[in-house]
Amino acid sequence: MRRAGMVLVAVCLALLGPSAWAADDLSARARAALSRAVAYYSTQVASHGGYLWTYNARNMKERAGESDPKNTPASVVWVQPPGTPTVGEALLQAYLDTGEEACLKAARAAGAALVYGQLKCGGWSYHINFDEASTWHGKLFYQHLKDEDTTYVDPRRGKRFRSNVGTFDDNVSQSALSFLMKLDQATNQDDPEVHACVERAIKFFLEAQFENGAWPQRFPLASGGYSRYYTFNDNAMSDCIRVMFEAHRIYGRQDCYDAAVKGGQFILDSAIDADGQYGWAQQYDYDMKPAWARRMEPPALATGDATCSNVRTLCAIYVQTGDKKFLAPIPKAIAWLKTVVLDDKETLPRYVELKTNRPLFLTRDYLVTYSAADCPTHYSFKGRYGLSSLQRLYDRISQTPLEELRPPKEPPKLTAEERRKQAAALKSKVQAVVQAMDDQGRWVDGRGWMSMSTLARNLRVLSRYVGLTQEQ
Repeated sequence: MRRAGMVLVAVCLALLGPSAWAADDLSARARAALSRAVAYYSTQVASHGGYLWTYNARNMKERAGESDPKNTPASVVWVQPPGTPTVGEALLQAYLDTGEEACLKAARAAGAALVYGQLKCGGWSYHINFDEASTWHGKLFYQHLKDEDTTYVDPRRGKRFRSNVGTFDDNVSQSALSFLMKLDQATNQDDPEVHACVERAIKFFLEAQFENGAWPQRFPLASGGYSRYYTFNDNAMSDCIRVMFEAHRIYGRQDCYDAAVKGGQFILDSAIDADGQYGWAQQYDYDMKPAWARRMEPPALATGDATCSNVRTLCAIYVQTGDKKFLAPIPKAIAWLKTVVLDDKETLPRYVELKTNRPLFLTRDYLVTYSAADCPTHYSFKGRYGLSSLQRLYDRISQTPLEELRPPKEPPKLTAEERRKQAAALKSKVQAVVQAMDDQGRWVDGRGWMSMSTLARNLRVLSRYVGLTQEQ
């Protein structure tokens, strides 16, 4: 009877033509590739459920987060994207798309790693170290430690204090909270440790916000230095606003919504509007003046991760609130950005001098200059930050009714035809992802390294395709 059924399926596929064979085969291969990848990376790459950025596939001993490649201990995982939250969220989405329990199990393990690595303050540092005996990059004051364990003895440097400073730099605490909230929601809050961790993190975000709506780079505040300043650099404040809106959407928390709107008001209040310029600096001191941060980050107007980022964030806040005051400054900001374009490819200088509107650069000796001839190579002093896309975004947001901009509370159920079209559009990407996988279930680049950003991207492609093509 089973053989007869298989013959019948084969006959039906033959009558439908070769495209049906191809779609059926690709869907099965995509699901198999997804399963193999999750099995390999969650057991052979993950440490305590968490992930770094890159691994040498030839020996798995050379591994790195953002720190010096090849020497990150096996006990360490990374919070900063594309580390543990990035991979965890891709695994969670794979479960939501396909219902594969192995994906959820791996996502839960990533969540547990972040719960372990949450600091007493409620935020996260860049990394988590599961080896309590290790003093690699110092020790952190994790939430699960006793309150009296504030100090430790470093064999080389004697008594030291554990670090209890969470960071908003590089989407660290924001990405961790975002993933954990989605995990908490997807599992109907069935893990009390995850939910408690989320509650502590939300409290951390609310306590870290200044009365004027800004967020610092790190919290609790340092006694000196730029980390305590109002910080747009590396999208710190934009990511805080995004995550607070997410907390409101998932939990209905009005205090998080109010914090996000308050952050938007700070963006409006901190705009520099003088001498024909309109934009934002990367960081401001407590007198609301652009301030030095690192030695390659001068007080100046900043295009990419300040002005361009703030334009996008203001659009997002308008969609959430419907308040057009958040759209009002955008035309002036875009008009100013157009005045400092360096070439016909819309390349922008990272920094622009206040008042003069001249592009600023730094030499290899970190002296401010107007020439890009001798810049340090480890830092980008100009780039293409999507100026044309900003104009298109503003035009679409300002000309489209709000009800059409806001996503529905529940994802719409796709028709069979919509599913078929979306799957067809993904087909070439899925084929490339499946073909690039090696016989162990890995994606290895030409240098022999595995990247977690590649893993997360490929998991999303495969799971989306499987979800679109599986039976409903």
